[in-house]
Amino acid sequence: MFGYILDIMKALLVALPSGKQIALEKERVSIGRNKNNDIIATDSFVSASHCTLIKKGSSYFIEDPGSSNGTFINGNRIKGIKKLHNNDTISLGQKAVAYQFRRYGTVVKNVTGFVTKPRTIALGSIGLVLILGFFAYFFIIKDWGKVDISKALKSLQNTYGENIFPDDPEFICALDNMIMAMQQDRLFQDTLEKRAEYKDLIEQIFSENNILLDFSFIAWVESHYNPYAYNTRSGARGMWQLMPATARQYGLRVDRRVDERLDPEKSARAAALYFKDLISIFGKDSFLLVLAAYNAGDYTILYSLKQIQDPIKDRNFWYLYKNDLIPGETKQYVLKILALIIITESL
Repeated sequence: MFGYILDIMKALLVALPSGKQIALEKERVSIGRNKNNDIIATDSFVSASHCTLIKKGSSYFIEDPGSSNGTFINGNRIKGIKKLHNNDTISLGQKAVAYQFRRYGTVVKNVTGFVTKPRTIALGSIGLVLILGFFAYFFIIKDWGKVDISKALKSLQNTYGENIFPDDPEFICALDNMIMAMQQDRLFQDTLEKRAEYKDLIEQIFSENNILLDFSFIAWVESHYNPYAYNTRSGARGMWQLMPATARQYGLRVDRRVDERLDPEKSARAAALYFKDLISIFGKDSFLLVLAAYNAGDYTILYSLKQIQDPIKDRNFWYLYKNDLIPGETKQYVLKILALIIITESL
C-alpha cells in the first residue's frame, strides 16, 4: 500500500504584465526600492521598504508599514496586515509595480509499505482521491474558460490592422497574465452587469459618431460604469472620468451648480467626440495608441513618439511599452482594455 502527502503550502508572485514568476520561499519576503529587500522594485512610486509578505501556517499575509503611496489589494488600499487569497492582485501604489499572488501545490509520494489495516487503506484511498483531484485541476479544470489569445488577436487585426498587435511572445505573455487577472477580478461580474445596463445607450451614441464599441471598455477601467465616480486627487468625474477642462471642451457644463459629467448620455457623447479627435491625431490604425492617450494624455503620447528612433517602423504602442517611453499605469491600462475586449468576446 502507498501513502501520499499533498503539499499545498507553496506560493509565488507573478509580475504584471511581464509574467515573471517569483517563488516565495521564505517565511518573510520584503519588497521595496532598497537593495536589501528580497524583491527589489525600482519604480519611483515604491518606498524603500514598501511591504512584506508573511507566511503563517498555511496562510499568507501582506503588511504595509506605512508606505508613502500605499499597497493595494484588488484596487483597495490596505492598512496594516491583510490576508492574501489566490489570484489577488497586489499593487505597490496605484501607478507603480503590480503582482498577482498565486498558490500552488506539489505531490510527494511516500512509500509506507504494504498494510492490511482497514483504517490505513482508507487513508490511502483518501490520499489517492486527493491526488487525482489535484491532477484533474491542474491538467483539466484550470483550462476551462481559457481564452484563445491567438484567435482573438486575429479577429482584432481584421478590425484594427495587422501592424497594431505585435507577434512577440512577451506581448502574448503579458496579455495572457492580464486576462487571467481580469477574469479573477472580484468586480468582474458586477461590472459586466453594469455594462449591460448602459451598453445600448453607448452603442447608439458611438454608432452616430462612427466610433467602435470596443472603446466603451474605457468606462469599465475608468469607473466600472459608475456615472457618479469621482477621483478626489485628479478631479476627474463620471463614467468616463473626464477632467473639468476636457468636459467643457466637448460641450459639457461643469460649474458649482451643474456637472454634466454625471449624466450618462451627455458624458458618453462628450467621450465619443474626444475619441474622434484622438483617432484623428494618431490615425485610424493606432487603436492602442488612442487608448494610451486617453489615459496619459495626447501630449504625453505625442512626446513619447518623438523619442523613437525609426518612426516608420516603430511608431506603435508595443515599442513605447518595451522601451519604457510611457508610464507604467498606461501600460497596464491598455492591456486591461485589450484583455476585457478578448474576454467578453469569448463569453
